[in-house]
Amino acid sequence: MTRAIRDHNHCGFAVQEEAAAFVDLVNWVTNGIKPAGDDILTPATVADPKFGCQFSVPGHARFASCAP
Repeated sequence: MTRAIRDHNHCGFAVQEEAAAFVDLVNWVTNGIKPAGDDILTPATVADPKFGCQFSVPGHARFASCAP
């Protein structure tokens, strides 16, 4: 399971993003419920301007807002 975060840095995720991912990981290990993730292998999906919006919190520098 992979999640895209809209940031230029390798580890540029926000605390809220890290916490949500950790809760989902614990739920997966404890209850067997695999969390949602992003399709990072399909070029057209990655090229979409909204790629990475599902799991990113607003405010990452140099990225357009994910709001509709």
